[in-house]
Amino acid sequence: MTPKKDQQLKLTHKKLKLLLSEKNAELKIEHALEKVRAIALRMKEPADMLKICRAISLQLEKLGVKEIRNVQTAIFNEPKSFYTNYEYYAKHDKLLITEVDYTNHDVPRDFANRMLGGPNQVWMHGFKGKEVKEWLKYQRSTNVFIDSYLKTADSLNYYWYSLGPVALGCSTYIPLKEEEIELFKRFRNVFELAYRRYLDIQKAEAQAREAEIQLALERVRAVSMAMHQSDELTNVCEAMFKELTALGFTNIRNAQVAIANDEHQSYSTYVYSPFEKITAAQANYNSSPLSLDVYRKLGKSSDGFYEKQFSKNEMKQWRAWRKKLSPLKDPREETVASLCWYMYSVEKGHIGISTFNPLKEEEIEIVKRFKNVFALCYRRFVDLQNAEAQAREAEVQLALERVRARSMAMYKSNELHEVAEILFQQLSVFGGKILNAGIALCKPDSDEDEFWVSSDSGIRPMIAIPHTDDPIQKKLYEGWKNKLKRGRRD
Repeated sequence: MTPKKDQQLKLTHKKLKLLLSEKNAELKIEHALEKVRAIALRMKEPADMLKICRAISLQLEKLGVKEIRNVQTAIFNEPKSFYTNYEYYAKHDKLLITEVDYTNHDVPRDFANRMLGGPNQVWMHGFKGKEVKEWLKYQRSTNVFIDSYLKTADSLNYYWYSLGPVALGCSTYIPLKEEEIELFKRFRNVFELAYRRYLDIQKAEAQAREAEIQLALERVRAVSMAMHQSDELTNVCEAMFKELTALGFTNIRNAQVAIANDEHQSYSTYVYSPFEKITAAQANYNSSPLSLDVYRKLGKSSDGFYEKQFSKNEMKQWRAWRKKLSPLKDPREETVASLCWYMYSVEKGHIGISTFNPLKEEEIEIVKRFKNVFALCYRRFVDLQNAEAQAREAEVQLALERVRARSMAMYKSNELHEVAEILFQQLSVFGGKILNAGIALCKPDSDEDEFWVSSDSGIRPMIAIPHTDDPIQKKLYEGWKNKLKRGRRD
């Protein structure tokens, strides 16, 4: 073999070796990308985004990228000015989900503005020396994870790539080389698959959640329509409490309905909790500054919302007021440091819940949807009240007619005993413990009044009671006499 041919063979061998090395490197990259892709396809819930971050970090490390701090994804909620950060810290081996406000510092504000500029936007930022310490100091004032390695780090470097409302990023303790940046960009392309999967899962979860809420609303609606008496509003409170608990309201104290009565300046309250049921308890508008505050904000609004978290002093006021109405049944009420009210008005009533901790915004919206169901329940309540009032009036008229009929059928004065008996029977129908009932005959020219009385034990003999000594009898006689005089004058 000639020297020339030998040189050509060596050159060809070198090219082939280089090409093989490049192919092997590419295969390693493709293998790493495929591992991330496979994890993306197996995602079952949004929190699985953490697995994507961890996988990218581990694969980058295997491909020779050194000093990786974290890999993270930011999903932006632009109306509320925060992003949900799914992140994996390599040296800490820590997975985190954090909601980050991006409006309180120039750096995160610049980052968010760039990422929200649209797909394919890139944001890179580096801190060096004292800047790292200053950045760490700022982070300590936020809710983000505090990386202890930053105390001794000489630099901190961020690399972010946007897909629109979501971005993939990583940070490192030393700047990446150009080829490492290009490598990370390839993981960004695979991440797009993970994000589509994330959106599909999020949509499926939202649909499932909506189905749960609709079923809960329908159950409360069914209880409302099944009401036969107005006092059954407590059953509606119970149904609402149980459905909200099933929907994940873990700190709910009770569910309650209050119906305003402007004539008596009071609320009829209906309450359910696992510790007590309250039906039609009366509470005056001005019985407490707290109840008066509710009335002022909801009493004259047909579609108002009342939200309040009690202060420490207001908790003392509330306990004192609450104990006047009835004993505290829930042991948590004696020691809890916080109480929150969420009330929605509906015509002359309001419905809501109280909790021991503040609700999230989406939970408040769910309570509002139960309020919409209560609008139907309130109409049912009013219809039942009207029907009960009509039935009550009919019972009263019937009772009066029975007493009237027996009175008109008398032939002898001593038959007043029988009228007294009918009177006692009819009054007993309307409830309450009646000891006796009867008729008193007063005479202007006599010092005694005649009493014809009936009780549980039957008719009593007529008795004559002087009205000259006994103060009660004297007052009764004077009242009769005054009314008699007014009747004659009229």
